[in-house]
Amino acid sequence: MKVKATKIVCLVMMIFSLFFVNQYCFADTLSGSKIIDDAQSFIEKGKSQEKITEDNAIEKVIPLGRILVTVATVVVVGVGMVLGVKYMISGADEKANLKEKLIWYVISIVLIFGAVGIYNIISGILNEVV
Repeated sequence: MKVKATKIVCLVMMIFSLFFVNQYCFADTLSGSKIIDDAQSFIEKGKSQEKITEDNAIEKVIPLGRILVTVATVVVVGVGMVLGVKYMISGADEKANLKEKLIWYVISIVLIFGAVGIYNIISGILNEVV
């Protein structure tokens, strides 16, 4: 059954690559001077932008970190609910397998929230020092 599914997936991927992959080449339409002019304008655009400072970086990274922690919390709660329901309705052998998965579940929770805690502790210490 797996071999048949693998063959079907490979066939679909081959058909997809034949019909839907962009096969255009624009290398011959660009001249050397156009490439150099585009590169120079790109460099000038980069020079005119404001520089990234530590405060700018922190302001942009903190919201992303909060979003990731929120998503991780939702996933952890969802997985915990699924594991709990499976544990309640499973037999003895399945409960042993679920207990093994529970170990990895607890490790993932410690890693997610431990990383946030370590970041908060270190940033608090460094803010007092600096």
